[in-house]
Amino acid sequence: MNWYGRSLYRYRLLQHKPVQLRKKTEAAAILFFRTNVRPIFLQFAPSHPHCTCLRPVDRILRSPLRLLNVFMPDQNSAATSSRPTPVVDLKTPWLAALLSWAVPGLGQIYQGRYFKGVLFMVCILGMFLFGIQLGEGRPVYVNYYIVSDGQMLEKRNYGYLSQMLVGAAAMPALVQSNRFKSDDNSWVLDAPVEAPFSGTIYNGRGPDDALEVDGAISLVPEPGPFGATLTGRLVGQLKESGEQIDLELVPYSPELDLPPVGLKISANPDREVRMRIREVIAGPAELGDNLKGTIPRPATDWFQVPLQDQELQDMNARLGKRWELAMVLTWIAGLLNILAIWDAFEGPAYGVRPIERKPEPEGDSAGKKTS
Repeated sequence: MNWYGRSLYRYRLLQHKPVQLRKKTEAAAILFFRTNVRPIFLQFAPSHPHCTCLRPVDRILRSPLRLLNVFMPDQNSAATSSRPTPVVDLKTPWLAALLSWAVPGLGQIYQGRYFKGVLFMVCILGMFLFGIQLGEGRPVYVNYYIVSDGQMLEKRNYGYLSQMLVGAAAMPALVQSNRFKSDDNSWVLDAPVEAPFSGTIYNGRGPDDALEVDGAISLVPEPGPFGATLTGRLVGQLKESGEQIDLELVPYSPELDLPPVGLKISANPDREVRMRIREVIAGPAELGDNLKGTIPRPATDWFQVPLQDQELQDMNARLGKRWELAMVLTWIAGLLNILAIWDAFEGPAYGVRPIERKPEPEGDSAGKKTS
C-alpha cells in the first residue's frame, strides 16, 4: 500500500471521529509528501510546480478525500447536515408483507410507495407470466404422475415451493391438484357438449390412411341398458377435398377399453375424442370406420393441472430447453418476491428509515379520558 492509500485508510478508520481528527490526517498526509516524495521530485524535476509550492499538494490530496466524504459521509456530517433523512411509514408491516406475498408490490402500494410497488409488480409478475406463456401455460403444477409397473404414481414437484412465493398467481395449482384427484374427474361425459372438432377418419386400428377433417361435433349422454352411453354427430368437411360430411357417431364396445372422451380435468388444453362411425349421412360412402381427434377443453379444466407421464414427455420433446427455461423463470420470480416481502415488512435497506412509533404514555391517555 502506497502513501496515498495509507492516508485514505486512516481517513476511513477515522470517519466516526470529529472533524478535527480528519484534518490532522490530511495534514499528516501532506507532511509525508513534503518529507518523502518532494526530495525525489527535486532530484529529477526541480522545476516541477508541485515541488515549489504547497497549495497544489493540498489540492491533490484533499480533493479525493472530499470526494470520498460525499459518497461515504460519517455520522457527524449526517447529523449536522441541513437535509433531513427521508422516512417511510410502514403502517402495519405484517399486513404489508402479506399483501406483497399475495400480489408482488401490493404491500408497497399499501404503504404509499407507489413507484416501487408498481416496479415490483411489473418485474416479478411479468417474469412469472412470461415463463407461463413460454411453457404454453403448463410450467406451474403441484405434482405429476408417472406410470410404473402398470400403476399411476404421484410425484411431488419441488419447484412449486418457489413458484408459490408469487402468491395468488400460483394458488390455482393447489385447487387443480385436488380437483384432478377427485371422483368428479372421469372419462364419463355428464352433460351435452357442442364444440369445434379437429381430427382424422381412418379404417382399421391404425391411422395410416387417415383423412383429416374439421367441423363441429355434438356429444349427448343418454341412459342405456348397461349404464350411460353416448351418441354423437359430426358435421364438417374433409381438409384435402373440401367435401362436406355428416356423420353419426357411437362409442366403441366396452371390451375394447377405449373411452369415447378423455378425462374431464387434464393438463392438455385439448380433450381427446375417439368414436366409431355408425352411419355416413352425407359424404363419401367408403369414408372409414373410426374417428379420432380433439375438442377444446375449458381453461378452468387444464390450467395449472398436474401433468401426467405422457404429457411431460410430450412437453420435453416439443419444447426442449424452452420448457426448462419456462420453469426456471417461474422459480426466479418466486425467489425475487422474497425481497419484495422483506422490503414491505422491514422497509428499505438503505437511504430511508422507517417511522418509529412510540407508545403513548399511560398518564397522557388517562388525562385525555378524564378531560
